[in-house]
Amino acid sequence: IENEAFMKCISLNKVTFENSTSSSSFLVEIGSNAFNECIELDELIIPSSVACIGSRAFYDCKYLKKIKLPSSLQEIKSESFLNCKSLESIIIPSSVTMIGANAFQDCMSLNEVIFETSSSLTKIDRGAFKDCKFLKQIILPSSLSIIEQEVFYECFSLAHINIPSSVTQIGILAFYCCIKLTEISIPSSVKIINSAFAQCEKLERVSFEKDSSMTKIGNH
Repeated sequence: IENEAFMKCISLNKVTFENSTSSSSFLVEIGSNAFNECIELDELIIPSSVACIGSRAFYDCKYLKKIKLPSSLQEIKSESFLNCKSLESIIIPSSVTMIGANAFQDCMSLNEVIFETSSSLTKIDRGAFKDCKFLKQIILPSSLSIIEQEVFYECFSLAHINIPSSVTQIGILAFYCCIKLTEISIPSSVKIINSAFAQCEKLERVSFEKDSSMTKIGNH
């Protein structure tokens, strides 16, 4: 699907792909802004052949409640689901290697993010879940190595999160103002923390794994 193919089709409420659950579909990419501001679109099953969802592909689809991501998906690009205010949950397929910057930012109703087992995810880019104010808990996959800055910025309801031992980098303001977070464990592979947990007002306990590589705890 080319860039901007259905951009601002404001009355579009249903999209059906033939053979969406079989391998016979030939669709491999949903281009940038493909369904940008299709404000009436409320549910979508993406064909099992799709490997990439482009930047802002579903930006401001404010009534999109359900979307099924295929097991073929490898990359969710920047701002793909930005401002999808009705999206309540998302399952990230094990084939996804990166979640782009601000991919799910301002998904105000998002309360559940599930990563499939044997995940290939290595990086969550800047602001990916920023301002997801009702996200309560997330279990990050053991394949993850980089949590970029502002990933969980102002996720006010986030009360529990595991940071897997595979993580080597936690970005600036990654968990800024996660006001319900009470404890956190820092993997031994993380070397620098700089403002990552600023304004976490209820944070009571911080533990560092044995044989920590930590060299610097920076400002704030």
